[in-house]
Amino acid sequence: MINIFRLKIPSDRIFGLDLLRAMAILFVMLSHAELQLPENLKAVNRLFYFDGVLIFFVLSGFLIGNIFIKQLEEKPQDGKVLLHFWKRRWLRTLPAYLFVLILLIVLSRHSNHGFPLSKTWKYFLFVQNINDARALFFFGESWSLAVEEWFYLLMPIFTLALIKIFNGGLKKSILVYIIVTIIGSFLIRHFKYQIYQPENIKDWADYFKDSINTRFDSLSFGVLGAYLNYYYKPYWIKLNHSMYAVIGLAGFFLVRYAVLFGVIERESYFNCNIAFTLNSVLVFITLPFFSNMGATPYKLFNNIIIKTSLISYSMYLLNLSVVTHFIINKNKPLIPAGYPLFWILTITLSVLMYKYIEVPFLKLRGKA
Repeated sequence: MINIFRLKIPSDRIFGLDLLRAMAILFVMLSHAELQLPENLKAVNRLFYFDGVLIFFVLSGFLIGNIFIKQLEEKPQDGKVLLHFWKRRWLRTLPAYLFVLILLIVLSRHSNHGFPLSKTWKYFLFVQNINDARALFFFGESWSLAVEEWFYLLMPIFTLALIKIFNGGLKKSILVYIIVTIIGSFLIRHFKYQIYQPENIKDWADYFKDSINTRFDSLSFGVLGAYLNYYYKPYWIKLNHSMYAVIGLAGFFLVRYAVLFGVIERESYFNCNIAFTLNSVLVFITLPFFSNMGATPYKLFNNIIIKTSLISYSMYLLNLSVVTHFIINKNKPLIPAGYPLFWILTITLSVLMYKYIEVPFLKLRGKA
């Protein structure tokens, strides 16, 4: 029985990046676990979580950016390399996402016969939050997957187009794409603020935090890290100092507390625009340290971090809509201890989904 839950740790893990990913998913989990707490404990819980999704974006941009740059430098810069890139990317993300999406559609239809089945097509094409997230009538956490999928669809296309413009200049093309998406995301948020000045937290989330066209810059800062790591390795290594990681994380936490304690209004221009760029920069400057960080002397701690990182994608997909809404909240009278059950169920189901859904497709990806 215990073998069902046993996880095999791949040999090619980078511990520092696993640590960063584990931090990100734990922040997400803490924010959603708050729904199971009484009002007097929610304020305490908010002191311990930060923007885990933004960390995921920067980290994902760094990892995929490294893969993409290496592929285009080592193989012919044509449509085949793009198809290879997308195939590997989709084998990593789509199977688990589609499994949870279809499961939620079935559960939603079963529990509510008025569930708008005809509107779910948007989730299959990742267009549920192109300009805003008001159409997210279920599976709310899918907004971030839509941001990532569109970024990784468009990045290769525009990069290849820029390569043609610059006559094979991959290095220049990647940099131009990074700059354009960073500046473009900032400008989109700027102009959206003039039109949709938020009046509450929901407006802020719908129009700024959770929409596709406002969040590409976080991923691009990760790709910038990959760009520097590949083309300017000696300088990247020089930035591998704990001081930069401390500055980055301290600044990241400070911005969060400034908003939490009302020093910065959540609906302000700063929080609707500048904060996304600033937080991305702060996470970005931690990457040299974490990408070169080895394991600690404490084996148990290392195993916990690595295994948390391995199942983090499944945890993200399952913890809110499946575990919170369909298992715990719909059975509230029967489940008085929602908080510990939230953690136990999410981790248990995530291990199973990672082993029996993610891993088989990861093996196929390895053959791609």
